[in-house]
Amino acid sequence: VFFCALLIIIPWTGRNYHIHHHLVLLTTYGGANLWLGNYPGATGYIGTPEGIQTLLRKKGISEPEKDALCYRKALSFISRHPGRFLGLSVKRFFLFWNPIPEKQCGPDRLQGKDTLYRIVVTVSFSILLLLAGIGAAVTSRLWKKAWFQIGRAHV
Repeated sequence: VFFCALLIIIPWTGRNYHIHHHLVLLTTYGGANLWLGNYPGATGYIGTPEGIQTLLRKKGISEPEKDALCYRKALSFISRHPGRFLGLSVKRFFLFWNPIPEKQCGPDRLQGKDTLYRIVVTVSFSILLLLAGIGAAVTSRLWKKAWFQIGRAHV
């Protein structure tokens, strides 16, 4: 798996270096994505920090430089508000794993969806979650044996 990933990442990184003249592993939008979730008005839902569109459209600055600026803005917010960052991270974790899209996008985004839709989504997600838990419990002994054998093979 690792080598297959390298087969994909190495050419893309080479392409990025050729275009940007900077070492960019995969993308120049990591900073923007980090900033989208960590700014003074962040709620955990999808939102846009003030100034991000202006920065990303700005001419005369390369994509890696824009990415670095976005990282600095996000990391500045995180370092000044570590408790808020932790709270937002926990909220985003639960929003990500919530089966009802309304919970991910905010309460106003899914108006008009009826109760039957919510019930079907919740029940189907709950069944999948239950089956995943049963699968993890049933195969836990097999995983322990596999990790033990992998460890012995490397010693």
